[in-house]
Amino acid sequence: MKWGEISPELLKMKTYPPDTNAAAVILCDYGTTSFNDELNLVFKRHLRVKILSPAGYEWGTHSILINEEDDLDQIDDIEGITYSLGTNGDLGENELDSDDIFKEKVENELYRYRFTLPALTPGCIVEIRYTIISNNLYRIRDWVFQYSEPALWSEYRLTTPKSIGYTGVTQGYEQFTINEQTDVLQHFGSTALAYLGPNPAECAQYRWALRNAPALRKEAYITTVGDYANKVDLQLSGYAFVGGGVRRVLTTWENLVEELLDAKWFCDKISTSGTIEDLANSITTGLTPPEDKMKALYHWVSQSIVWDGAYRRYADQDPEDVVESKKGNNAEISFLLISLLRSAGITADPVLLSTRANGRVQDLYPIESQFNYVLVFAAAGPRTFLLDATDPLRPYDILPSSVLNVKGLLIKEGPVRWLTIVTPLRSLRSGVASVTLHGDGTLAGKVAEQYDKYAALSVRRDLKDKKDIDIARDELAIEGSAMRVDSALATGKDSLSAPLQLRAWISSESYAQAAGDLIYLNPHVIARVSDNPFKIADRKYPVDYGYPRQQTATITIEIPEGYEVKEAPANRTFTVGRNDVVFQRLVEKNASAVQLFTKFQINEAELPATLYKNLKEFYSNMVAAQSEQLVLAKKPIPTPPLASPQPQAKPGSKKGKGKS
Repeated sequence: MKWGEISPELLKMKTYPPDTNAAAVILCDYGTTSFNDELNLVFKRHLRVKILSPAGYEWGTHSILINEEDDLDQIDDIEGITYSLGTNGDLGENELDSDDIFKEKVENELYRYRFTLPALTPGCIVEIRYTIISNNLYRIRDWVFQYSEPALWSEYRLTTPKSIGYTGVTQGYEQFTINEQTDVLQHFGSTALAYLGPNPAECAQYRWALRNAPALRKEAYITTVGDYANKVDLQLSGYAFVGGGVRRVLTTWENLVEELLDAKWFCDKISTSGTIEDLANSITTGLTPPEDKMKALYHWVSQSIVWDGAYRRYADQDPEDVVESKKGNNAEISFLLISLLRSAGITADPVLLSTRANGRVQDLYPIESQFNYVLVFAAAGPRTFLLDATDPLRPYDILPSSVLNVKGLLIKEGPVRWLTIVTPLRSLRSGVASVTLHGDGTLAGKVAEQYDKYAALSVRRDLKDKKDIDIARDELAIEGSAMRVDSALATGKDSLSAPLQLRAWISSESYAQAAGDLIYLNPHVIARVSDNPFKIADRKYPVDYGYPRQQTATITIEIPEGYEVKEAPANRTFTVGRNDVVFQRLVEKNASAVQLFTKFQINEAELPATLYKNLKEFYSNMVAAQSEQLVLAKKPIPTPPLASPQPQAKPGSKKGKGKS
């Protein structure tokens, strides 16, 4: 790819047949990292994108984060051009003006350079390039080869002197077109020459490339898109000193755990001082079983300390300061809970992890920066617990969904231990609906829903800011179907562990359609799945639900007087795998009512990609089944029996025979 050389055929391209949903196509994304004569890291990027529709204009807007503290990063040579075809077929060029590059302060010395290329239209091609110079060996840039739109070619090259070593970890579900390392020579001068010695210096060049990468768009039930994209993560592994010797940056997981046990911002923030011990004793007064003490301490922290919303793997405040300020980041809250537990004689240690949105942890190399969260591992009596006290609405046995199905590193003396963070709890939801239908198609009824575990947590969180009737409208999701929630009442709000109940009164004038002698309606007035969340034809990464789920519903439709069932939905059962996902519907009917019972269960928190097509078909079948109509017809009016004929007199007979 050479700057400014644009193929007319590409400008004429209107669609991308391999992906008809594409709003843009990345024609080429090329990046390099190398060293200059001052031994600074020099990162260069050259990107060219074909825009197919207005939805692809986002590829004409870019932002670059730069840390300018002590000249850590410097950005240079931002260039951009928009190419388009004129009415006469001539090439039009609109260059990015330097005045249209905006510098915004994010925080401290972190700045964002933002710009939008001019004259964006469907069919145009945009091209940008820029350079970032970093004066720190740790500031190596990673590279992602897949995007929200398809890419014809994406390539990254790293050239580094052999005395400066980097470790690259690749991931992704597509096979790299190129993944190689070669030896090259590079001439240096100035500072680099003094450090590296003989000139030219022996260097290692790493090259990764991916051809025809499919779009990676966000779909239902994934952790974060970045977990599934082809990418390479780079980390400084070590470097040689001028006078001899080597500084190892990447060592072992054992060494990392040992460092964290002594780190001022990590385990050194765990305290069993007199203040913390006195607080623990006051909270657990009168309690003897370790598990009861643990629950009491957890409850106190979750109700007394406000989480500031920051995801951190380190703490700035000591536990005593957190108690005084009544506020902290997630790590500070976890270290306070550990301090209280230890003060009460309960074994407790931190667990370092990466939340689902932050991306999956690779355990090949001990890279500390990939973590962003801290949980508490506690042993109370014979049982062990994972605790997170950042949410006052969450009981001790429920972890935030953001940390489920991830790996955590236990920071404790002894052998390195990884924990798979899962939950045995489900999201439980059950509903009972009773609806009275009238002959003119109007209806009215009552719904009683119960939520438990993860389902209850979700509703309780909404109840903090919304009225009961608004929650009912959101949860029942019926108002878009011409059904109306007239009133609602939620009970059980104040108990964190008990189920939550929601009652709602519903009605409609048009949900059921009366046409002549017939009435049509969908009997699934609650617990209906009306859309298949899985859209793409194939999926190479797993379906991650986070936790198992179960939803049941019992629905009774009272038939109006003078009507009978003409058609009713049939019994249905659909499954995926070995009952990993199950949908079941049972239908009963009599002269006065139709009753449906439905059960939708997700029994595994994660399903492999091999089951994706089965799962997609399952949802299609379930949506179709829940779209089946109930049809009622007027009963025929009984025909009155014909009158019996009067006996006729025989010819010649005389009436009134006898004496007068």
